[in-house]
Amino acid sequence: MGIGNFKCQVSHPLLGATCLYAGGVLLAHWSQFQVAWLLVPFLALALTALLLGLVRSGKHQAATTNPPPEPSVPEHGSVQPPQWLWHGGRATRRGCAMSGDHQSSLTHATFEAAAAQGAALLQRAKPGMRNLPAPRGLGGAFLLIAAGWLNLAGHTRIWSDHDLRRCLTEDAALVQVRGRLVDSPRLTQHVRDEQPQVRSLVELEAAALRLGDGDWTSAEGRVATSTPGELGPNFFAGQVVEVSGVLSRPRGPLAVGLFDYATHLERRGVYFQLQTDGPGDWALAEGAQPTAPLTVQFIRWARRTLSRGLPEDDPATGLVQAMTLGWNTALTDEIEEPFMKSGTMHVFAISGQHIALLAGIVLSVLRVVRIPRGACGTLLIPLLWFYTAATGWQASAVRATVMMTLVLGGWSLRRPSDLLNSLAAAALVILLIEPRQLFQASFQLSFMVVLALALVAPPLKEHLVKQRESRNNLTPSSRLPRWKLWLAGAWHWLRLTLATSSAAWMGSLLLTAQYFHLFSLGSLLANVLLVPCAGAALASALASLATGAWWPWLSEVFNHGAWFWMHCMLWISKVVADLPSAWCYVPAPSAALWLVYLGAFLVAAFRVVEGGKLKWLLASSTVPTLMFLYAQYYTQSASSTVTALPLNGGLGIHLKSQGTWNPVLLDCGDTNAFRSVLAPFLRARGENRLRALLLTHGDARHMSAAPALLHEFPTASVGISTVRFRSAPYRNLIERVLPGWIQPTYLATGDHFEVWEVLHPPDGLQTTRADAGVLVLRGTVRRTTFLFLADLDREGQRRLLEAGPDHLRAEIVITGLPTDGEPLINDLLETVQPSLIVVGDDEWPANRRASTELLDRLRTGGRQVLNTRRTGAVTFRVTDRGWTAVNARGATLAESGEKACEPSASGL
Repeated sequence: MGIGNFKCQVSHPLLGATCLYAGGVLLAHWSQFQVAWLLVPFLALALTALLLGLVRSGKHQAATTNPPPEPSVPEHGSVQPPQWLWHGGRATRRGCAMSGDHQSSLTHATFEAAAAQGAALLQRAKPGMRNLPAPRGLGGAFLLIAAGWLNLAGHTRIWSDHDLRRCLTEDAALVQVRGRLVDSPRLTQHVRDEQPQVRSLVELEAAALRLGDGDWTSAEGRVATSTPGELGPNFFAGQVVEVSGVLSRPRGPLAVGLFDYATHLERRGVYFQLQTDGPGDWALAEGAQPTAPLTVQFIRWARRTLSRGLPEDDPATGLVQAMTLGWNTALTDEIEEPFMKSGTMHVFAISGQHIALLAGIVLSVLRVVRIPRGACGTLLIPLLWFYTAATGWQASAVRATVMMTLVLGGWSLRRPSDLLNSLAAAALVILLIEPRQLFQASFQLSFMVVLALALVAPPLKEHLVKQRESRNNLTPSSRLPRWKLWLAGAWHWLRLTLATSSAAWMGSLLLTAQYFHLFSLGSLLANVLLVPCAGAALASALASLATGAWWPWLSEVFNHGAWFWMHCMLWISKVVADLPSAWCYVPAPSAALWLVYLGAFLVAAFRVVEGGKLKWLLASSTVPTLMFLYAQYYTQSASSTVTALPLNGGLGIHLKSQGTWNPVLLDCGDTNAFRSVLAPFLRARGENRLRALLLTHGDARHMSAAPALLHEFPTASVGISTVRFRSAPYRNLIERVLPGWIQPTYLATGDHFEVWEVLHPPDGLQTTRADAGVLVLRGTVRRTTFLFLADLDREGQRRLLEAGPDHLRAEIVITGLPTDGEPLINDLLETVQPSLIVVGDDEWPANRRASTELLDRLRTGGRQVLNTRRTGAVTFRVTDRGWTAVNARGATLAESGEKACEPSASGL
């Protein structure tokens, strides 16, 4: 049945049901879980039915006193209004009668008839909803939405008085926690101070809590623990332990675009983190298990088997284990980078490729020995679920296993299967168990890629097959030479593979930009070359596991095969990542772009329009969409931004002026701060190049990351002070890095560099302290004047005052903490007369924290003062009308003409 000029064909009922259920989860998330809001769609639906009935019946027909017939069992194929709406009409009539409203021109029967007729209209207007599982129609849709809503509300609500969210009222507390390990410890490797470090991460299901030296009390809730070093082999999933450490709520992102660890944990049902000093803070509690579970034993045996005969320090050895077992410890930042940039990181997720290959190998062996179909499914399905559990219940693995279970079940019972319905069933099963999975990147990437493969890849492949058939009809294959037939077959295979890669790329395009801030065009080529190698490496690894217990020598041979293919994968990823324009950093997509992207998928999924109407719809929507996207881009680019970014004791300034593509950066921090803060911040902003870099002084905390910054983000110009500093990182930059690469600009008092005017130091200054020779910069951005003092000490501040106060006045002052003395002495403070002061301090190291006395002194006279240890990075959005200071979550901290607002550290 048509709706206007469009045809609604919901041919996949499970897909529609899953979308409705997921919509209920989203409504619960956006509405902050007010369960009473569930009445809103019900009341809106009833009101719509009433209004439609009034329009249809008319005022003249409303005078009739004949009541509508009672609800009856609908005939086969007929359209009957839902009984709950009919009873709603009768209840409305009785309610009016009880209220004594006899003066109305509409009789009581009118409401009953109107509700019934409106229900019938709504039922007829949604014929596609009949394909949904029972209960059908609008009532079924409402129940699915309500189910998703209530499921998420139930998972996030505080049900017990012993919930950790009620037990812990302080920001941080020294505690002991007793509980059960949810999973086995996961090792992560990172580099700090040029030395590799290992941390153990594991989630703990708390059962009891002791604050300080108090008594044990009952507790409920999950805690994310982080421990330097590696825990012993007795700590595994299900083990009962006691842990000592500092329990606190996770901090939010330090700056816009940085990883939001607090939200990440919250979407896993974790609201607290426990920081420990080392493995010595861990102990087994009473009731601990003497032996590890079967899944843990399998993973340990599998790791030993896959490393048999291979060098331990070779990256390929660990990567084979990562791809086969989900052991992500081998995925360090250095190894991950080429795979991320080439768009091939997905091969290390336990996905459909792993499940399908494992099922294919086992099924082939079972069929060779003539095992019946039913017995094959009975043996293989539990094996797949065991593999999924052993590899950590990854979202992609659960999705693939659910789909493979449906496919194998249908094959065993000789029943057909449907890809979209199987995909929807997998999503529905996962969301029924844990609705918060909907907000996790792994879940979204896994299902969007498979959805794109189901919707986009088949039409592309069908088109290529038709092209090949039409060309082959011109010349019989018997008349073609063998080499030409082989070449044509290889070319056809390459085109089909490229079509599949393109469909997967389309499915992950915006999600990759959202979570990794990458646009990788080279992934189209990389996946065509790398996925076959990944399949060969995975097949070799699985063969090694299959033969490891009986024929160790054969297992070692397979290990070397997997090692060879993994080296091929490393080489391909590095070559593609180094290609010109193969990738670039991009900012997170806007809401408008997401609407266009998801709308295209909905059109493809539900086939809302057919034939030439689809072309007209796309053509008519292209111009408004482009106008909307341009308007949003213009609105965002109408302001300039200045960000004060804390960098582990240093302070950086990021300036993006209106109408410019590349930013200006003041100071870059040390190498640790660059890896953890500055580089992710620049990537999240979509920065690929810098217009200029200014280094205020030679302190290693402020500039030792300059070589790494210049290598990853090419810079057009570099400005440095005329003062010669003695630090080793500064001398290395001046004497070895910059010569032959870029000619620096030496700056002194009176010079101009970009929008900045140099106020200090004077030319020819000789000093032995780095903080005395700091570059002091003053600049005007859209009528707002900024003064950047960096770590200028007392001697430098006196020298700045002696130069005259004419150029010192500024509306906003950004300052660090000098090693000797305090920033902004009283004389300088009175001369500058700022409206807002931003003090760049940090939690670590301890000597980089601004004291309460300093902040109180700066606030004298009603000045606004923000310190980055409490607010995180401060971003100024500057327009011709004024400025607004916001934190990483977009909350307003201060405005021009307003008083500053300092949120707590836990609210970052």
